[in-house]
Amino acid sequence: MGYKYSEVEFISLACQKLTTRYRNNDIYLGVPCLNRCIDVVINAPEGLIAIEFKIKNWKKAVEQTKDHLLGVDYAVICIPPKRIISNIESALEGTPLGLWVFDPDSQNEWPFTEIVSPRKSHQKWDVAEKWIYQRIEKGDFQIGIEV
Repeated sequence: MGYKYSEVEFISLACQKLTTRYRNNDIYLGVPCLNRCIDVVINAPEGLIAIEFKIKNWKKAVEQTKDHLLGVDYAVICIPPKRIISNIESALEGTPLGLWVFDPDSQNEWPFTEIVSPRKSHQKWDVAEKWIYQRIEKGDFQIGIEV
């Protein structure tokens, strides 16, 4: 049985909630990073945060998010509730990747649960980070209240 939201809907619903928590920070959608595209990038005081959303195929998310670490300070995989979290947690051991669960049907103001805290990337290339900032400046990736 499939999840009731498409990945695009899942990301859109999550972005609506992210804008409430990170209202003083710029949030960007679909930002190119080397040979990948980061679903969401938050330009937060602690640095760039990449969030990769997956409603299925979490193994692909792990590989994608590892690549994101080359250009950002923190990287998180975000999945819907009721997924097999223990397998994902095991795959993240020894990596700086974080894991969040987002429940779009939650009535909580902050419907994200942090399962694994992201740690600062020590793999970041200054050139890749600069390239992300350049792509953000050139592109129309910023989102606002309307997602």
